Amino acid sequence: MMGEEVKKNRITNIALGAVIDKNKILLLKRNQYPYKDYWNMPGGKIEFGEYPEDASVREAKEETGLDCVSEGLKGVASEIVYENNNKKAHFMIYVSKLKPKHTNVVESYEGELRWFEINELEKIKITPSDLLMIKEFIFKENNRFFKIKMIEKDGVYTVEEFI
Repeated sequence: MMGEEVKKNRITNIALGAVIDKNKILLLKRNQYPYKDYWNMPGGKIEFGEYPEDASVREAKEETGLDCVSEGLKGVASEIVYENNNKKAHFMIYVSKLKPKHTNVVESYEGELRWFEINELEKIKITPSDLLMIKEFIFKENNRFFKIKMIEKDGVYTVEEFI
């Protein structure tokens, strides 16, 4: 998703794809900063002139090998990551629901890929904001905007605010 260091004082536009097949969601265990060793939705930076839904389909293909169809933009979140009360990163996150045309994933340079049952998500090391966005945008279908205050301390992420 965001392998290189985040530039200070910049907002990074990110498209995430909730790849859903029946009662399962495909997640990526990131092997790079930020959110290293956490499970996340596949995604990445939105390119200039690209719509968020198109970026989520492109990123899903790049990171998983899956051809997907967008079922629509489901929500937007402004996520600010803090470390020691200092703003470390700011992401505008656009979450789309994606339907895969097949379920055979490829090995990803970004990290391990795995299909999870929806009821397993509370039991895994998932990025807290991703879990909230999956619950609110995808399964509750609360199409809206959220503000997320994410705290990082010693490589552990927690959500302090979600409004």
